[in-house]
Amino acid sequence: MALSRFHCDNITEPATELSGSGAHHLSSVLRLGKGQKVELFDGKGTLATAIIEQSTAKKVILTIKKLKVFKQASRPCIIIAASIAKGKRFDWLTGKCTELGVDRIVPVIFERTVK
Repeated sequence: MALSRFHCDNITEPATELSGSGAHHLSSVLRLGKGQKVELFDGKGTLATAIIEQSTAKKVILTIKKLKVFKQASRPCIIIAASIAKGKRFDWLTGKCTELGVDRIVPVIFERTVK
């Protein structure tokens, strides 16, 4: 079974703290308790396997067992500025841009954009 994964802003060894909605979800919704393994990520390339030490609805203390730091991709940021199209065309454009790995889609209203 796959480990549950949680976003944690600050992952530090040997122990880290998970708070807010992540802590609530871990302890109250999933009902994970002391001794169970979870994965933590920070959205900047750090992934950690951790063991729950203490758990409350507001705060969870975790011991880091394995820490992996991934290098950021060295590519330029791709931003698509597109006019809002009528019908399902903009949904199609959004889907294709996501498949291609576009970083940001900016909907723009031009002079000749259909309203």
